[in-house]
Amino acid sequence: MADWLTIQDSQPMSPEEVMELALKQYPCIRSFACFSSGNDSQVSTHFSMTNGYAQEVFNINTGIGIPEAREHLYRTCDRFSWPLRVKTPPELTYEQMVLKFGFPGPGAHTYPYVWLKERAINELVQETKRHHSDQVMLITGVRETESARRMGFVEPIHKQGAQIWVAPFYGATTRERDAYMEMHRLVRNPVTEKLFISGECLCGAYASKGERSRIKKFYPEFDSYLSWLEGHAEESGQSFCRWGNGVRIDPNQTKLDFMPMCNNCLLAENRERWQRGERIEKFL
Repeated sequence: MADWLTIQDSQPMSPEEVMELALKQYPCIRSFACFSSGNDSQVSTHFSMTNGYAQEVFNINTGIGIPEAREHLYRTCDRFSWPLRVKTPPELTYEQMVLKFGFPGPGAHTYPYVWLKERAINELVQETKRHHSDQVMLITGVRETESARRMGFVEPIHKQGAQIWVAPFYGATTRERDAYMEMHRLVRNPVTEKLFISGECLCGAYASKGERSRIKKFYPEFDSYLSWLEGHAEESGQSFCRWGNGVRIDPNQTKLDFMPMCNNCLLAENRERWQRGERIEKFL
């Protein structure tokens, strides 16, 4: 891996090269394309499924997403006839988690990740493995950004136990991603155009300034649900009874635990810059 990383630093590898290296280094019994409904993950899923790198699409329904994002996921999978496996949190739902612990802020983001995503991933891997030494590949749309690095995704290939995480488009720019979407006539996530995030999971831990107002404007029914849940959290005596109650993460904290399915969570700063009208490369 060290030799490859030296090459990677001097000349980024193509998605095909990343996948071939991952398959050579880590033989897996099955590969899943992780499709959250976002544009990045749609590109990596289309690439993986079209070229035979993945056999199945995997999605986690956290129970706290915009319905339009989930509809986009289903329509896309139906359009390409991709087999889709959806998992839900196996123990606590988001609602149960909030009523038991309160709404998460930046310092508690690990908890919703573990309850809503990590345990579902572990369940997928365990039901896929046939032998103790088996490995399962999970292909994501993560691209190299500050948020990806903070979430522990510092290289395109990451082994975590039996899980082999691969990001074939890790070195791709937004323009390259968009060019791929245009070439293959992929439909953009409609929620992204409104909220600047894919909207498949809105736990609120890293909610940016103005995010709730955009939710209220474009998705009033979802906003009403959040208000209802806030009321019940307050009634249950929770100290953190407001969605998006936290502040931006400490900029000196350069790396968190490895959370590959939450790499968009720390894009609050870019979303705020975009909202202020600053000219930045569109990031989602």
